[in-house]
Amino acid sequence: MKEVFEQQNKDEDVSYSNDKIIDSSSRRKAVKAFVGGVTALAAYNLLPAKWGTPYVESVFLPAHAATSGASGNELAASKYEYVGYWEVGYGPSSSDEPVCYTGQEAAAILFGGNASDYAISTVSKQVSEIDFQAYVSSKGGLEAPIQAQDYKVDHNNDGYNDDGDISAYVRDNNQYNVNYAFRIIS
Repeated sequence: MKEVFEQQNKDEDVSYSNDKIIDSSSRRKAVKAFVGGVTALAAYNLLPAKWGTPYVESVFLPAHAATSGASGNELAASKYEYVGYWEVGYGPSSSDEPVCYTGQEAAAILFGGNASDYAISTVSKQVSEIDFQAYVSSKGGLEAPIQAQDYKVDHNNDGYNDDGDISAYVRDNNQYNVNYAFRIIS
């Protein structure tokens, strides 16, 4: 009789021991539960009783900030102070052929001081998100709208007049993009 029963249930996940039928899936569930409980208990015992304040030894700039043309003055600065923002299009009309400005030069015009007094960001007014880049406008729309904060192009030194001239403060292309200015505090 046992042979007939074994033959009929050959494909099932059942084993036999001393004529008793043992369900292997129930055994697996019990072992999984036991191992899971032991693992959770061990992990809980490894956690510290009291958490301390993390200690930061160094900070690495994101790749786009590290390669964006930021000078040693900006990177060595100990603090930045948010001073304001402007849209690229707040500048003079492109039909007036205005001077081409870097993001830092535009900040100096708008908020006072020298271009080297500023760090520029395209991200937000949060100091932790300074990316040392500026939105720009390109005559003819030929260049990328984000460049290094100290980048401008004036091909013939005649103002924003020729295709490919680039400025961070002119009413032309990309005029609604916002640049955020931060004064460098030593």
